[in-house]
Amino acid sequence: MPELPEVETVVRGIRPGLLGATITRLDLYHPRVHRRCTAKALRAGVEGGKVSNVTRRGKFILIEFADARPPLVIHLGMSGRLLFEESARTSKHLRATLHFADEAPLYFEDIRTFGVFFLVDGAEPAGFREL
Repeated sequence: MPELPEVETVVRGIRPGLLGATITRLDLYHPRVHRRCTAKALRAGVEGGKVSNVTRRGKFILIEFADARPPLVIHLGMSGRLLFEESARTSKHLRATLHFADEAPLYFEDIRTFGVFFLVDGAEPAGFREL
């Protein structure tokens, strides 16, 4: 499982590529990635959102938006990775792809499928305890 320093490294690595980017589409390829909500609800919650910040809360990665929508929360699970590398597009372990208006896609690879994407009200910490 990625430990806190690795999660912080991931956040610092993806932040420059995401700040100010608008999410145009979220592709979900495995049902476990969105097991806390429906794929439709997750897509509706993030598509069209302009990224204002990428932060970390514990081992959770938060992609915050410029408007009032709740942040997209990503937990990497045991083997999850977030990559801008085009080679990830053809990986058999690709679980999700975030597409942006003017930036390269962000790919989520997860061999063991313990990683998860979900939305949670920023004021409600209970959502983080449910995992």
